[in-house]
Amino acid sequence: MSFFCAYYFDNKSVLTIAITGLAAYVGLSVSPQDLLNTINFHQDQTLSYSAIVLGVLLILWTIYSNRIQLKTHFNIIYLTFALHIISIATISSLVEYFEQGIWLLFVVVLAASSYYFYKISHELKAISLYVFMIIYAYIGLNIFIMRIFENINFSDVWMLFIMLLPVYFIGSIIMFIKLIKTFNKEVAA
Repeated sequence: MSFFCAYYFDNKSVLTIAITGLAAYVGLSVSPQDLLNTINFHQDQTLSYSAIVLGVLLILWTIYSNRIQLKTHFNIIYLTFALHIISIATISSLVEYFEQGIWLLFVVVLAASSYYFYKISHELKAISLYVFMIIYAYIGLNIFIMRIFENINFSDVWMLFIMLLPVYFIGSIIMFIKLIKTFNKEVAA
């Protein structure tokens, strides 16, 4: 009903309520308090798969509605929800499913979604999609690197590794700022 009202009255707020209701129907809780307290992708592996499928369906709907020119100004809302849902589900699964070896599948999903949102943020000139895509990709990359480093013996170079961490984080901050400035220049041109 909310989707009908959103499209009939051309209201983005009602569309947000509709997508939130759809996510709740799938089993996702999107309030920050529930996200921190009760949502556990690792307790039910199908929940992370459902979240990724929901995100992909939202992306597919934006592609379809863009082709038929149906309320294309709603695309940013669909894409924002899709970005957050897919990224949170994959990052949570990267952390929890290391033992099962499935984590590589989630690395591929996160990399593919990051690439897609990189492209679409440039097409739509949406800085919000770009910034969140960078943040989620950065978190995923760091988890991936830590998963790789778990299998390497650092007994000899542990102190060097610890001393290089501040340089890594400062470099990451500088790179983040540089990426945002480059995006703003590209969008302005």
